Amino acid sequence: MGADLSLHSTADRLDYNVSQKLALLRKLDPESMKYKILNIVTRSFEVIGSSATIIPYAFLSSIYYKHYLRDFDSSLIFFNLMLALLANVVMIGCIKALVRRKRPNYSLNDDMYLTHGPDIYSFPSGHAVQMLLLLRFIVTFMETEKVSLSGLCLGISFLRIFTGRHFLSDVLGGGLIGWYSFDFYVKFFLAECHVVLIFCLRSVIVDSKVIETFFSCVITAFRLWHVNLRGN
Repeated sequence: MGADLSLHSTADRLDYNVSQKLALLRKLDPESMKYKILNIVTRSFEVIGSSATIIPYAFLSSIYYKHYLRDFDSSLIFFNLMLALLANVVMIGCIKALVRRKRPNYSLNDDMYLTHGPDIYSFPSGHAVQMLLLLRFIVTFMETEKVSLSGLCLGISFLRIFTGRHFLSDVLGGGLIGWYSFDFYVKFFLAECHVVLIFCLRSVIVDSKVIETFFSCVITAFRLWHVNLRGN
């Protein structure tokens, strides 16, 4: 028992030390131009790789391929990708709530954004889970731009260590979860027997009026929010 505790403690220390050394952004002077530029760039990629960005993207891609390109197979793949990403959000939240690992104490937690509920915890890295799931979708289903998009997915994942948001083990563990979750989702969502998904996809995106109504609501909501923000 004592040996197990010692090993666990040693592994934690190693994980902490390596992660801290790799968190290069936090070693820069916050007032320096280099830090400000890198901070903007890393934050941009943080938003690009967040579930709040890639889930709507998968949904809109599903609409685009079906309604404008008349490519039902690609549309169904993006639709199922959206479902897989949504399922991962639930799974990530449950794991974080159970593990409750604190974020690195060298992270500037006051500039954390897009974090709600269990997402304040560290393990696993939600970005790593989603990016590795997305990477496998890219490698499996896309015919072009595989190398560049795969590099983007891996880069966004490891930027979580560079910015001090996560420990190395958070990203590696999250990556494994995302990588192997793909096998389950492909077997479950993309099975030919799931006629219900196909019916839902056709009924939702075949009508142009539905699309027009959806975008009109989004634009109206944004305008109201903008007017209210300026009024305050």
